[in-house]
Amino acid sequence: MWSWMIIALISLTCLFCFISVMQLELKKSSAKVWIFFTCCLIVGVVITIMNLPSTVMPKYAYEPQKPQINLKELKAAENKIEVNLIGKRVVVKSSELYIWADKSFKAKVVGTVKSGEILKVIAVPPNHDWLKIQTGTGLTGWVVKSFVEVILDESEKQKEEDKAVEKDKAVEKDNAVEKDNAKDEDDNKSGTAGTGKKVRVKTSELFVRADSSYDAKVIGTVKGNDTLIILEAPVGLNWVKIKTDAGLTGWVAKNLVEFLP
Repeated sequence: MWSWMIIALISLTCLFCFISVMQLELKKSSAKVWIFFTCCLIVGVVITIMNLPSTVMPKYAYEPQKPQINLKELKAAENKIEVNLIGKRVVVKSSELYIWADKSFKAKVVGTVKSGEILKVIAVPPNHDWLKIQTGTGLTGWVVKSFVEVILDESEKQKEEDKAVEKDKAVEKDNAVEKDNAKDEDDNKSGTAGTGKKVRVKTSELFVRADSSYDAKVIGTVKGNDTLIILEAPVGLNWVKIKTDAGLTGWVAKNLVEFLP
């Protein structure tokens, strides 16, 4: 709409300019009036152009803003072990170890220590690969943490040994469980899983059948809490072959008995 208004004003201004020129050429007394109107039109065109609305989109309040992320420094609770190294003794593991003036390989080398030498830890920066140490001669500096090993006192050694024993026991237990599982799997394949184990009757009365089917003949009954010995437990069947204390053998539903440890 604004473009059409400007075109109309410019066209009208040109027309007024032409008329004003013609009036001047003809030396008409109305020439001054036409010149005045022409100047007014020119001023109007200039004002209109200056007040055109901006083509730049305004920045509204609902424009998506970048999320503000507040970073919070985490306290290194896991550094407790490292902090506890202060005052501990470490032994050099490498054949020769440089001692640096600062915790950087660009720092000056202030001395060296040999393999097996004992050093005292005097500073442990959090989350760092360096330790500040003091030698037996009083020299202090920084060494790489991975080239030394902490010397444990008797109580700490005992704790480490206890951990190792517990770990070995856990491994032995897992191995025993794996062996039992493997045996059960073999028994399942052969149909002898649970053979020799005892079960207890869960119902008030339980039928003993001649075969592993509800259609089979009932050859006897057992009472609740009676203990039975398993003779067979075929894989995939909900039946077990049992023997009662009275010597009766037959089949009972597996879900109606409880396996005893």
